[in-house]
Amino acid sequence: MENKMILVKGDVSGIQDFIFNVKSDGAARELKGRSFFVKLLLEVTMRRFLGAFNVDPSRFIDCQVSISGGNFILKLPYKENYSELTNNIKRDIENSLQFTGLSMSIGAIELNDFESDIPKLNLKCRKAKFENYSADISYFLPVDKSNIKNLNDKWENLTQQIRVSKSFRINYNEKADNQLIIRDAFLSLLKFEITFLNEEDEILLSHYLESLFPLNKKLEQKQFEHLVKSDQIIKSNPPDYISMGGEESIEKLGVIALDVDGLGTKIETIKTEEELRLFDKKLREFFNDELRRVINDRSLTYEDYKLKIPLFENKIYSVTAGGDDSFFVGKWNTILEFGITIKEKFNSWFAEDNLTISAGFIIVDPKFPVVRFADLVESALKKAKYSNEEKGNISLLGEVISWDTLDEVIIMRNLFLDQLRHSGFTKGLLAKARLSAAQIQEYDKFKLEDFWKMGYFLRNVAPREKEMIMKKIEQYIEQSIGAKSAFERKSYRTILPLAARLAELHER
Repeated sequence: MENKMILVKGDVSGIQDFIFNVKSDGAARELKGRSFFVKLLLEVTMRRFLGAFNVDPSRFIDCQVSISGGNFILKLPYKENYSELTNNIKRDIENSLQFTGLSMSIGAIELNDFESDIPKLNLKCRKAKFENYSADISYFLPVDKSNIKNLNDKWENLTQQIRVSKSFRINYNEKADNQLIIRDAFLSLLKFEITFLNEEDEILLSHYLESLFPLNKKLEQKQFEHLVKSDQIIKSNPPDYISMGGEESIEKLGVIALDVDGLGTKIETIKTEEELRLFDKKLREFFNDELRRVINDRSLTYEDYKLKIPLFENKIYSVTAGGDDSFFVGKWNTILEFGITIKEKFNSWFAEDNLTISAGFIIVDPKFPVVRFADLVESALKKAKYSNEEKGNISLLGEVISWDTLDEVIIMRNLFLDQLRHSGFTKGLLAKARLSAAQIQEYDKFKLEDFWKMGYFLRNVAPREKEMIMKKIEQYIEQSIGAKSAFERKSYRTILPLAARLAELHER
């Protein structure tokens, strides 16, 4: 008979506040260090459990069922006192995380039937978030703050170590303290010592998206104020360019947050341990390896002065707290294109899983407080995910639309841009056309006078393109009239205002 086993789940709380509660000035020097620390926390906590349950470190991978989205699930040998061991580890974790704002809830159950046990484990972990802390008075005693003095500076140091190192090593030291220590190329947590190295046979940082930095020609890390700049075109013969933030447009940051819809439900429908392991591996490969490939893909380009200029290379600042929930910053139009590309790649990778991905997208000034734009983009993401029953949407400039509708928005934006650049069509007329389109958007019934106004404001558009645009408008209105849901009906009437607004931002 197979030996009895238990399942253990750890879930980190407070991730967003921990990562984004930084000063805007130089935020790029802290965010990656904070995000990577969350992953180190998960890593050392899992290793702590292996030690407590007397599992040989060589079996680490065998015990790891899943690790994504700021949580992990382990399969460990049964012990009579497994609840006590779990509570002891939780107490040490909470002690070491004081002054970070992070916490971890932990649930453990006996393994009987994997399919039915996963929902039970998730419920146990959710309940743990609301339980009181241990009654052990020692838990509430003051801790030595000397090692965490000027902790913000230490996150900058951690970011720097991620950038200049190739790998890291994790060693257990029984004599070490549970408290968090960060200095130079060294970090200690829960009696584990993490050392950053440049050796290929250790844990490679290339497996973590936090290690990908946008760099300038001097190989220095770009800050947010650099990423909002347009690529500099050098009109030499042949012409050349300096990679900055993206195509010519208004100098604003784009911030996008993405999240897989219904991932928890999907995981709870998985029937076997092996199936969950494979699915978890697929998620990690997509949100780390595949997105790294997309960012570095020099075949993804835009054209300027007949130059093929990379769309994303050295222009994307990635902030990732887990796996399926990802966060990116860069020049606004670059980030919008990146979000569209991620959606296309995601649909290709997870077509058989019937999963969708939602996104919140906002545009802000590069000096805008980071903690505030994190809240704003998170609110935009929640609006995209929960404002209607249909999943797989993006919140763009305050409007929630489907990704398919966004494709139409981009087509119309490009039509407007072409006319702004090559005809007598002006930004003033475009703004008036956008306002008329916004009026059409609000009406339950279409008013012909707004359609005529639109045609008047588009009078300087080349005849062929004007006819094309007006036919598109007519098509969208007809489709909205025949739409089966209020969301679909409004989406069709949102295309023109959004397209015109994006064109305006491009041409400022």
